Amino acid sequence: IASAVTAMNWAETENKKNHNQYENLSNYWELPGERNLAAAELYRATGDQQWHDMFLASTVFTQANAKAAQNNKFTKYDQRDAGFVYARTERPVDGAVQANARAGVIRSGDKRLDAINNTGFKWSKDPGAPFGWGANDGSTDRSDVLRAHFLSGDKKYLAGAVLASQFIGGANPDNVSY
Repeated sequence: IASAVTAMNWAETENKKNHNQYENLSNYWELPGERNLAAAELYRATGDQQWHDMFLASTVFTQANAKAAQNNKFTKYDQRDAGFVYARTERPVDGAVQANARAGVIRSGDKRLDAINNTGFKWSKDPGAPFGWGANDGSTDRSDVLRAHFLSGDKKYLAGAVLASQFIGGANPDNVSY
């Protein structure tokens, strides 16, 4: 935890020296989301109010119907990880933001479950994400349904994750285990 706090403090100092550069670089769209995740994790781990304030200042979950990820090509923001962390935080939290984060993560699970149920081989890759080497296992995409299962207890998400995992095991057009 001490190392993580030191690293985050260093990153914040560097960002201020560079005039908040990562918030303005379109090629580094993921950095604000990663900063938001780091703040959520540090608050959950330490209870230090500065991390909670940083999370609240940069989260999309202040809005009731916020999407955990915006834009299928992942070019605007992705706060699925941070939302999941905050939804499970047991320290004093903003109750509305926590409820919005939980609902947003579950909506992401619903979206992914829809994709799984509507593909021929039940894989979980986001249809809007580029296809490339290693994209066919869908492991990061299955996390959406697994998180929705964890937060809701609804077994439909677990069943979807099991279906999606079969693609890499040989239930695919090549009939090959990847």
